Amino acid sequence: MFNRKKERILGLIGALLAAALIGFTLYLCIQITLEPGKYDEIGIHFTSSDIQAMYMMYIPAFIASIISAFAALNTDKNPKICGIIMIVTAIIIIFSNIINIISFILLMCAGVMCLVRKEKKSFI
Repeated sequence: MFNRKKERILGLIGALLAAALIGFTLYLCIQITLEPGKYDEIGIHFTSSDIQAMYMMYIPAFIASIISAFAALNTDKNPKICGIIMIVTAIIIIFSNIINIISFILLMCAGVMCLVRKEKKSFI
């Protein structure tokens, strides 16, 4: 059995960090939706189309980060599929929110490591 502990750790940290940041952003979007006049004092004005666009960006990114966390747990079984899932999730996350640059870097590194690393063959 090939041990892919580094890919698992990088993938989990990146996916959970992305899920936390995107979840917080979704929470703020929900607060803006429920109380639209609350943030007028500080100069933040959102139209309904702005909020709808935020939901359309953040909900798929949140779902992708959760899927990537589950993929990171299975790096030993299917490393190629997990690597592809992590790279696609990293691209979705960076398009949704630029704050997730650290998650993007961690998931890209883990995805590339899953795709590149080969199993060492022993002759014993």
